[in-house]
Amino acid sequence: MRQKFACQSRLRTLGLYFMSSPFDDCAFDYNQCRPDYPQVLFDDLLTEFRLPRDALIIDIGAGTGRAALAMAARRVRVIGLDPSPPMLEEAKRNAIELGLLSVSWHVGAAEDTGLPSGIADAIIMAQAFHWVRPAEALTEFQRVLKPGGGLAVFWNSRDLTQPHLLTMEKLIKTYNPQCHSRYQEKAWGDVIDASGRFHNIRHKLYRHSSRVSIEGIISLTRSFSYVRNVLDEARTLAFEMDLREQMAALAQDGMLEMAYITDLWCAESKP
Repeated sequence: MRQKFACQSRLRTLGLYFMSSPFDDCAFDYNQCRPDYPQVLFDDLLTEFRLPRDALIIDIGAGTGRAALAMAARRVRVIGLDPSPPMLEEAKRNAIELGLLSVSWHVGAAEDTGLPSGIADAIIMAQAFHWVRPAEALTEFQRVLKPGGGLAVFWNSRDLTQPHLLTMEKLIKTYNPQCHSRYQEKAWGDVIDASGRFHNIRHKLYRHSSRVSIEGIISLTRSFSYVRNVLDEARTLAFEMDLREQMAALAQDGMLEMAYITDLWCAESKP
């Protein structure tokens, strides 16, 4: 029997923003242009955590639902939480298009989910754990999880061994010198271990890619918080013009290969 819960109605954030999200005004671009995650990753999570068919998965920082809906397609129950109502509206539309109507969507925070204790078989966070206060969030995750419940945090990172992706990265830093993707360099296993609430921590890498048009790459950058929320209109126009020219010089038939490395960390909650 499914457990019900009362989700608190006040807006919360993942940890850094109060009453708002840095992605509120770019939900459409985020939904249209951000890459998917490797499908095999979600198959691996079912195996890693030995999830039964009726398992309950909480996707925290669910955004437009990419990870939540990938799990729901595998016939498990899913609750998606995010601080941004516009992002969740995109997630709901995606769920309707895919016919995955059993997913429950709620505004919520990593550090204070508003969920009952011990209800979840696993918690996942896709492209979101770097936004939270880890000690508080991991305490909350352990509370919400069943004893031994699984935790999976994962990110897509652009493969900078690809010349056009390195060119894009350098251009972003030219326009925003403060841009540093420090989460890509962080030892997240150590962060999880330091909480003292999880064990059996392991790391896995996946590689995947897709072909994208030059305009698709421009739209992708409009979903980057370190571009959209930093550059003013004039600088944004200049950046996009430079990016379009540099990508055109490297493209074949107007298309480029967007190659990603996905880092996954898994662990189980201590009893």
